[in-house]
Amino acid sequence: MTSSSPSLKPDVTLSLTLPSHNSPCQALKPEERGIKLIQLLLACANHASSGNLHRADACLSRISHLASVSGDSMQRLASRFASALAVRLVRRWPGLFKALNHSGPTRVEHDQARAVFAQAFPYLGFTYTIIIRTLIQAMSNERVIHVVDLGSGNQNYGSQFSGAL
Repeated sequence: MTSSSPSLKPDVTLSLTLPSHNSPCQALKPEERGIKLIQLLLACANHASSGNLHRADACLSRISHLASVSGDSMQRLASRFASALAVRLVRRWPGLFKALNHSGPTRVEHDQARAVFAQAFPYLGFTYTIIIRTLIQAMSNERVIHVVDLGSGNQNYGSQFSGAL
């Protein structure tokens, strides 16, 4: 191994520890916690861009003690930024990044699996038809209808609905 390619194989051990329940960071006021999160995020971004993975990982570990996806707005925002910074760090390991971000089956494989599923469960199409007809009847007297499409990543569900109209 040559020492001229540190960016391809970084010599870093990422910490995978969970934060302790009695962290001193929990005693911070929301304003202090927000300022600390901003400082840590900026420091982590600087370390990530300079390639200092040890310090970036240390910042991410400290951020994980302060940020929360279910906390206040600053905690949620910091959690999202920390996640993006972690992805940026993991991209330094191409094999690991690809394994962690595997996109699943291809569109052709997905369509083939759907066809096999439809053959194995022929009553599923009938069920969709009944559900759609019931929804149309229930909404027929409504002046305004708001549709929330929870399956927007899959065009096949939308074609089932539009086909029944």
